[in-house]
Amino acid sequence: MPVTKFRSLDEARESQRSVPGSEENLRRMRAVLEFWSRLRPRQVRHGVFKYHSPAEAQESSGREK
Repeated sequence: MPVTKFRSLDEARESQRSVPGSEENLRRMRAVLEFWSRLRPRQVRHGVFKYHSPAEAQESSGREK
């Protein structure tokens, strides 16, 4: 990605490539999220599980506190 220097904030605003909240931004964000979900799909275990302690439940879910 090229680096661009600006002499003022007005100059930087004029060169802005996209408009916040535009359909183009939403389309780009969807593409990024779809790419990410293909890269690392969710691994969800199905069913109900009973744990003896909160620490055991956290260990099972793979999350550290």
